Amino acid sequence: MTTPEPERRRTSSRGAIACVMLLPAAALLQLALSGRAELVERVYSRGVFPPLARALAAVSSLVPFSLAETGVLAVALFTLLGIVKCVRVRRELGLVRAFGRFVLRMTALAGVLYATYVLVWGLNHQRRPFGEEAGYDLAAPEPDELARLAEHLVGEVNAVRPELGEDADGVARMPHDDAELLRLVKRAYESCTELHGGLGAPPGVPKRPLSSPLLSAWWIAGIYSPFTAEAHVNAELPEPEVAFATAHELAHSLGFARENEANYLAWLACSRSADPSLRYSGLLRATRSVISALAATDPERALELAELLHPGVGRDETAIRDFWTGTESWTTRVAQNVNDAYLKSQGHAAGVLSYGMFVELLVAERRTR
Repeated sequence: MTTPEPERRRTSSRGAIACVMLLPAAALLQLALSGRAELVERVYSRGVFPPLARALAAVSSLVPFSLAETGVLAVALFTLLGIVKCVRVRRELGLVRAFGRFVLRMTALAGVLYATYVLVWGLNHQRRPFGEEAGYDLAAPEPDELARLAEHLVGEVNAVRPELGEDADGVARMPHDDAELLRLVKRAYESCTELHGGLGAPPGVPKRPLSSPLLSAWWIAGIYSPFTAEAHVNAELPEPEVAFATAHELAHSLGFARENEANYLAWLACSRSADPSLRYSGLLRATRSVISALAATDPERALELAELLHPGVGRDETAIRDFWTGTESWTTRVAQNVNDAYLKSQGHAAGVLSYGMFVELLVAERRTR
């Protein structure tokens, strides 16, 4: 027996409304747990999340392409079909009702996606900060501390740079393919386990997405998909940035959602590697970030230290800067504003500025030595 059309529509609408309600429910769950960092750390980030991430990564690692990109295409197709259906039924239901049904379906989809995001990864935004968990002194860095750290990093990066090969333009070459790089990064993370129980070999296999030209235009070096536990690394990145970007996205796969912590853990893993190309990639990012932070309080000292950098480091920095400025457009600003709004919605008041705040963790770690 077939269900009458009116009854089928009512059932469909009730299901859609239930899915819509997932949107505020998921947001309220995050809000309720925002002040319960210890609980989230113990129950979710160290309990529920790790096996869930490993299971999702085991599935997504079975295919060489990005399941997340496939999912984005599926959502786009669902939206397109919804628009087509809205146009088709507008005469039967009227424009207002037809459009209302379309909006209901799209909001229902948003509810399902957001609730899934929160449950499979998003609650990690509410976990205990890594610096507190590691027992670091998190007082704001003093200018003298930044200067001493910058001096140390300049010496380190200058010492490693001559060990690397160069391309025809004198830019550092990374000698490893993606498989070898992943093996080295996982081994480096395993060496960090004494600092935090949540560290260890990250799950999954990083993907080089087909959408890399878009990521470049949006100034995105990599992106992590919580739905599929896939780390994505921009395939167009300058070679000196690849190892650090890979380690950063894999930090997200370990459940560290804050961008400053992912940057810090990427540097930590790279700096502990026996491989000079990994150490250099981490040191290059850390050195650039610390000198930039120092420039805000002592520009003359920052300039002096920048002038002490190995010529090869200067060429690498120029290549990186030219790459990103060469991809800038109006879409860059839109994408950055979207990312800024997303980070703030997850409780990070600094938004995109939080990426650079890993300097505070670098200083805090140095205090403990």
